Amino acid sequence: MAEIAPAPAPSPVPATRQKLSVFEPLDARIKELTSSQAELLGRIQNLKQEVQKWRCNVEAQSKTLKTELLDVKEALGSEVQNLKSVCPLLSPTIFFLSFWLCSLHR
Repeated sequence: MAEIAPAPAPSPVPATRQKLSVFEPLDARIKELTSSQAELLGRIQNLKQEVQKWRCNVEAQSKTLKTELLDVKEALGSEVQNLKSVCPLLSPTIFFLSFWLCSLHR
């Protein structure tokens, strides 16, 4: 019978290739983390822009409301001055009318 030749031994994986294969999962993880970091940075920048827009809107609204409040305060002050000037004139009239009404009931 013919002799069967032994199968050649598998060539050993070169040491450098074996070392590189150990780092492949790490390389994939680093790429994933870098991508995740870039995504988070983008989100943070968007949030920062939104907060700046919100702050500008709040500042504009507060200025508008402050102006409106000052206008109302001035109008109220004017009305108070008008009432103060009219009240001394009305006071004797009111007193006279109340005295006259009381005298009618007696």
